[in-house]
Amino acid sequence: MNENINISEIITKQAHLRSESTAIYFGEEVISYQQLDSMIWKVSNRLYENGVRSGDIVAHIFDNQLMLFVSMLSTARLGATVFSIFADAPLLLKNEILSKVNARFISTNIVLFDINKIKKVEIESKFLFDKSKHINESIKDSNPQSPWLIISGSGTTGKSKFIPVTHSQFISRIAQYNELFDISSSDCISSLTNLDFATPKHQLLHALSHGAAIILLDKNVVDKIGTLLKFKISVLYSVVVHLEQIIKHIPFDSKKVLKSLKLLVVSGSIVTEQLRKKIIEKLTNNLCVVYGTNECWVITHVKHENVLNNVNTVGHPCSEVDIEIVDSKDKVVPTGEVGGIRIKNIGMTKGYIDDEDATKKAFKDGWFYSGDLGKFTENGELIYLGRADHMMIMNGINIYPAEIEVVITKHPLVIDAAVVPMKHPIHQDIPVCAVVLDKGREVSIEELMYFSYQRLGFSGAKEMVILDSIPRTEQGKLKRMELNKMISQTLSLSKTILLMFSGGLDSTYMLYYYLKNTNYNIHVHHISLRYPSEPRWREEDIASRNIVKLCQKIRPFEYSESRVDIGFYKYVGRDSDTQLLMASKVAPNLNGKVSVALGWQYNDYQSDLLNGRARDKKSEKLWEALCNSMDAPHGNSISRELLFPLVEMRLSKREMIKLLPKELLHLTWSCRTPVKNENNISIACGKCHPCLDIQRALILEPKLS
Repeated sequence: MNENINISEIITKQAHLRSESTAIYFGEEVISYQQLDSMIWKVSNRLYENGVRSGDIVAHIFDNQLMLFVSMLSTARLGATVFSIFADAPLLLKNEILSKVNARFISTNIVLFDINKIKKVEIESKFLFDKSKHINESIKDSNPQSPWLIISGSGTTGKSKFIPVTHSQFISRIAQYNELFDISSSDCISSLTNLDFATPKHQLLHALSHGAAIILLDKNVVDKIGTLLKFKISVLYSVVVHLEQIIKHIPFDSKKVLKSLKLLVVSGSIVTEQLRKKIIEKLTNNLCVVYGTNECWVITHVKHENVLNNVNTVGHPCSEVDIEIVDSKDKVVPTGEVGGIRIKNIGMTKGYIDDEDATKKAFKDGWFYSGDLGKFTENGELIYLGRADHMMIMNGINIYPAEIEVVITKHPLVIDAAVVPMKHPIHQDIPVCAVVLDKGREVSIEELMYFSYQRLGFSGAKEMVILDSIPRTEQGKLKRMELNKMISQTLSLSKTILLMFSGGLDSTYMLYYYLKNTNYNIHVHHISLRYPSEPRWREEDIASRNIVKLCQKIRPFEYSESRVDIGFYKYVGRDSDTQLLMASKVAPNLNGKVSVALGWQYNDYQSDLLNGRARDKKSEKLWEALCNSMDAPHGNSISRELLFPLVEMRLSKREMIKLLPKELLHLTWSCRTPVKNENNISIACGKCHPCLDIQRALILEPKLS
């Protein structure tokens, strides 16, 4: 094909080769290639008569897939540019997009009120089928220079990016499918995605370039499976969200309901192991997974024979596609290391429309920087780890949402998952995972947290919520603002913080922080000794009660305490172990979802459970017996003894002192070895490590001394 060929020539060529062969099935309509080419000529003439010329941008707003398909090819035939807008988009959004894209015309089949003062060209359904008037074929632009298509992409700043695709780039893109998929004129092909999106435009025109028939599905088609089977579908394109919806409605005992498929291609978002297995069980064995971008088109693919071999990958690079994983200085990183994905491809666009800054950032030295994170396996497969701007940093550790999502969807009852950050003044990003369970199945949050922890350790989710559904676009992209709102509402309604309280600086600050900065239910629990033999314990008890009394004025919370014998306290292990064991008894009695807050050292709960926890050899058996007596199952890490997630404040003493009100600060008690003053009153020794920490902090913050 000539490099500058007009893409509408795809239809003209097939109209000459197989004029009476079926090009489109749409509802009850069966349209041949000759009819389709005639329809395109008629609409091209209608557009031309209304002033559309080569180079003009024509917005397309249709509620009919056939009319949209014909109109966009008619626009391309004139050398004008197609830009699609959803028919049900809000009026304000329609006007804003039309203004940004500089559309000169609107091609539509619906009545539009209060749209920007842009000329509308109305295309009626009956007009397509009229055996009417004279066709002027001289209006065709045989050597188009303007883009045939503008794709609207989301930007990380919230500003849309407009991606131009020329006729020659588009021809290169659909030619790339020839390597991936064996399509012939005997195939019947469809996409479950609306034609307003860019992907089905590529997929269906590729099908027509081989003389195949396509099925256009309108939104009001209820029985999509029945419709596809009626026309003996052989190749189906989809995104994750549509397949999830279809599988949900397949009867429990039905298997391989799309057995006629020789190919089911899924793209647009991560295809989890769970979904891959369900597709193979319920729909077809012939699953292919692809990864790509609007700027470059298809980049990698996993063919059906490999889809379950390594479910974490998106496959090997396609031919004529170069992929590199680079660091922040654009240096290629070693295999297995995470970095940014950059791509070269023959169908790659050259930049964004009217956005020089975004173009400079994404297109450098012939490479497209996708903004995605990934790494290569030893055998050259790409593991996709999500958007770089979605990467979270918690306590200085990089957290990859896609990694958590892949792991949690391996749980046999989880069918969908999405991870978003909950901002925290100390920890930065707290990964919160929303999950959707298989219909009619139940599993506890605690079990899911444990499942995640066993596979990801401290890189897993720190909060988890179960939702009926996760809000996504038709292409499967996450609606982040909507999900954040749903998570926030769910957590605030159900979350209880069990704060194990000592009266020291750390636990006092945690109590103050949660009361002031969250809507969680707070339950404070204090452990004291029945017969305190050391001054520090008596002083801690006094401090605890005074602090609790003052904090109740911030907002009410529940308070409980337990008393233990000195033998229990001395020989269990560390002070923190006593708090953990008691928390495991208190937490199950609280309402809602419970997290346990501890004012202690971060590394404490990473220690091995039975080795090194006891104070000496004599107490090893006691410690082991205590652990075995706990209600919750135990493993290697002490943090999992609770089966409740732990939260802690990784804040320095200096920062806590700076943030705590003076009246609370002066009540705290952290001294390990208090001494008596001349009035026989216990005071801080000034020599133990908590005293020295506080002294150093006070010196650094003299205004609070």
